[in-house]
Amino acid sequence: MRIQFCIGVLALAGCAGQPSSPPPTPAPADRVVAVTSQDDLDAKRLADAKKQGYKLVNNNGETLYCRTDLKTGSHVITQTTCLTAAQLDALHDQTRQSMQNQIKPLAPPQGK
Repeated sequence: MRIQFCIGVLALAGCAGQPSSPPPTPAPADRVVAVTSQDDLDAKRLADAKKQGYKLVNNNGETLYCRTDLKTGSHVITQTTCLTAAQLDALHDQTRQSMQNQIKPLAPPQGK
C-alpha cells in the first residue's frame, strides 16, 4: 500500500510541472550506443557526475568525485562525500537496480 501511495505521489508531482521545451526524441530501442574508448567513458562519467552535483578533485594523484550536501536536519552543517570512479559507477548501478526493483508490478490481492 505504501509503494502504491509513493508511486501515486511521484506521478502527481511529475504531472504538476510542464517542461519549458519539448523533450528530445528518444533513440530507437534497437540502437545501442557503445562507448568506444576509456576517454569517452571518462567524459560521459564526468558529465553525469556534474549533473548530479559532483566536482572533480585531484587528491595525491587520485581522481575523486566530491559532493557537498547539507547534513540532515541542519541548514548550516555540510558533509562532503568523495568517491572514486569505480565507487561512483557502483553507486549509479546500485541506484538503477533499486529503482527497477521499486517499479516491479505488485501481485493482485488473493482471495478477496
